[in-house]
Amino acid sequence: MPAVVSKGWQRTLAVASVAAAAAWSLTAVADAVDAGLHAGYARALAGDSATQAVVLVDVADGADGPALAAALAGDRPRLVVDADGWTGCGLRLADGTCSEGHVPADRVTDTGTWVRPGGLVFAALAAIGAAPDGPLGVRYVRRLPTVPAARVVAGSIPHGTFTGRVVVVGRADASAASVATPLGPMSPAQVEAQALLGVLDDAALRLVPGWLRGAALVAWALVVAAALRRRGAAALVGLTVAALAVDAGLYAGGSWAIGAGAWIVAGLIAGALEAGLRVAARASARRAPVEQGAASGLHAPPRPSGPDQVSGA
Repeated sequence: MPAVVSKGWQRTLAVASVAAAAAWSLTAVADAVDAGLHAGYARALAGDSATQAVVLVDVADGADGPALAAALAGDRPRLVVDADGWTGCGLRLADGTCSEGHVPADRVTDTGTWVRPGGLVFAALAAIGAAPDGPLGVRYVRRLPTVPAARVVAGSIPHGTFTGRVVVVGRADASAASVATPLGPMSPAQVEAQALLGVLDDAALRLVPGWLRGAALVAWALVVAAALRRRGAAALVGLTVAALAVDAGLYAGGSWAIGAGAWIVAGLIAGALEAGLRVAARASARRAPVEQGAASGLHAPPRPSGPDQVSGA
């Protein structure tokens, strides 16, 4: 019995190792799965902001830049983020000073689900001590607080609207909507505002470090391989549902994003390997009696083929 158990675990370890390595090498496939999953989560879970700590000032009407800058400064916002230079400063701090140097535009993924480091959003978050170490997941709300720049310049916005808030200056009209997001096309300024709001609402996703993702993938592949060997395909279905539940729960909680894509890919590969091994084992079992008979030199007696071969009494 120990030898049988040992062989069983050797098979499990082999399947898990191959599945984990293959899934890790198929990063593009796993990332595509994650993008689709996270877009679905974003649509399903998008609601209202808990803090409304970010306000987008829409300059689609072509408001006067210096007048807009003066009107905003009078209300003492926490930060003014301006990627297009309407106010003459990319990032203006609470005391009214302009941050030094040019702040480049944000590098946003095609689906608008992640903002990469090095852009305006990260510079703004660094100014308030909230910048993450790696890519920032955008947690969308359905109603982003937005006011027309013309009303700000005209003084028709109630005093205190921007006090203590982060103000993003940019276009929000349909012609500027160049980023395909889970909630539909948006302008870069809208995506920036959504990303900042997610952090201030304490709901933004952050990627799990690479080494931890790798360790989690290996452990997951081992669990899947062991379950497949004992319970078959039903185990793969149940574990896939569990992986999706964990991924969706982390997204809903505004926590770390492990990404179920690699887990799902590893599970499918492990399932295919286990199925192949079982087919091979059955074929080997059917061949074994025939090969044993041939090795013993025994042959089945010939069947009578006619009357002449039937002996009498």
